[in-house]
Amino acid sequence: MADRTYGQIGFEAYGDHANWTAWDGKPMPRWDDALRADIKEKWEVAARAIADKAVANFLNSAVERHERGKRVLSSGLETLPPGALPTYDKDPENP
Repeated sequence: MADRTYGQIGFEAYGDHANWTAWDGKPMPRWDDALRADIKEKWEVAARAIADKAVANFLNSAVERHERGKRVLSSGLETLPPGALPTYDKDPENP
């Protein structure tokens, strides 16, 4: 099977869920066989909007996790007692 576009994936998921029956009770056309180009384009636009939102949500979540991690790390460092972290001001081999 060739690579499917996001629009085709969405259309076929809809078809599977609807038992390949259109709103009027007639059989739905298959993507590669009889689906009109303008319908395919509409599915591609809808799929792209969904993909864009999913990517934006993922990136926002990653940024939030990163910022939260920085806050946790910095707050933990501030509570460490003096001398808890090694310093490397001098050569450990020649103090």
